[in-house]
Amino acid sequence: MSLALLLFLALPIPGSQDSGSPVLVPVGLSDLRPQDPGATEVLQTSADTALVRLDWTTLPFPDMEPGARLGQAMALGDFDGDGWQDLAVSAPGAVRPGGLGEILVAMAVPGGLRKGVREILRVAPPAHQPEFEALEFGAALCICELDNDSAAELLIGAPLSGNGSGTVFVWGIESLQKPAHMLLGADALPGRLGHSLAAGDFDGDGRWDLAMGAPLAHHRKRPGGAVLVLGTKVGLRVLAAPRPATGAGFGSSLAILDLAPGAAVNLVVSAPDADGEGIEGAGQVWIYSAGLRPIQPTLLNDPDLDLSAPSSFGRSISALGKTLLIGAPDRCPPRAGILGGAFRYHPESGRPMRLLVQEKEPLPSDPAPLDQGLRARHGLRVLAANMLGGAEPDALVATEALFGIEGLEQALLIWPGADPEAKPIALNAPPGGGLRWMQSLAVDSLNSDRACLLAGDPSFGVGVTATGSNRGRVMLGVLVLR
Repeated sequence: MSLALLLFLALPIPGSQDSGSPVLVPVGLSDLRPQDPGATEVLQTSADTALVRLDWTTLPFPDMEPGARLGQAMALGDFDGDGWQDLAVSAPGAVRPGGLGEILVAMAVPGGLRKGVREILRVAPPAHQPEFEALEFGAALCICELDNDSAAELLIGAPLSGNGSGTVFVWGIESLQKPAHMLLGADALPGRLGHSLAAGDFDGDGRWDLAMGAPLAHHRKRPGGAVLVLGTKVGLRVLAAPRPATGAGFGSSLAILDLAPGAAVNLVVSAPDADGEGIEGAGQVWIYSAGLRPIQPTLLNDPDLDLSAPSSFGRSISALGKTLLIGAPDRCPPRAGILGGAFRYHPESGRPMRLLVQEKEPLPSDPAPLDQGLRARHGLRVLAANMLGGAEPDALVATEALFGIEGLEQALLIWPGADPEAKPIALNAPPGGGLRWMQSLAVDSLNSDRACLLAGDPSFGVGVTATGSNRGRVMLGVLVLR
């Protein structure tokens, strides 16, 4: 049994009591109403014809109530150990006794999720005392392995629990038929603990360690956020903001870099609201050394020193292998160009390199962007994933709206091999996508021979009346080569 599991079992659960009744409710496929909107035409960023498209279908989750926001976060893992990938999806606004938020887990049939869903499990925390509410349960999700069996466990963040202190839960460590267990309570690291989650072998002992962000934490009077690490060697350890400053948001996003396969991994932490280079809200990204050794982590920031406004560099980060992607959706360039930005960092380059939407950089003499372009938010979400079958991970970048480029509102662009000099391809959106149809993203083959993109759309259902707003849905897009 791992030390992380021993710590988990030993941690007290303040003010909690099990309701005595199961909270996982199987829902048969006969109770669901799947939709098949079919394929749509692929969009293009240039005159060249894009060679890929996505055939979209809606995964058969139950209809949610208004405000549930199904699809806010998702995590792929084999929760029952049968060899097929299952999918956990959060609905942090769903109303339930004792708070807000629940997790819906689609258990795959033999053959994988593309073949169908065997049942839907509903996961919630145990019943608690009236003075404690588990709020925004499922705002963040992460796969982990704590008990060394063939089934994965699910780490669940509830950052608004405990009057905004934040709590972290784990599900699947005992039985799929039991509620999620509180792993860390509201007093572990106050400051919206569980806003972000990551898991990996930080100390190189071959066992999983956990990292949990608390971007509003003031640890030992050091403002700016912090990250709580639960490791098999280091135990409970707090990483405070390297450059403490109120509102920096250190711990807003977490990622794992694997710079030396077979050894300890590197923890990456973003502080998207931190000041830098004399600019308020420029944003910072920090890379910690393998083993979390007590040395100053590596600082990454926006390489463009001409910025005169907040950039939120690091609002979204994602890593795969040695490739790190960084989103800066509020980046306002001093000259013409797309508002917002996305960057690729690789240790060989030594610095972040911008992924260009346009074929070449605008000239300093070009006019400034129009005011309407302020809603572009390029880099709102980034994902490093093997989607196109190349030797290097691809870069997927979500954009709220790209004004001036026809048809690219709510776009999802992909750079083959995360190559900054490559021409990006715009992947076609699912029919009827909400304003944030790409809020959560995952790429996997789902036990098939095709790359599949899973997209959580918590804004789906926004209508004229409040009765249809933000119910959410989850879409499955299968990659098709033309």
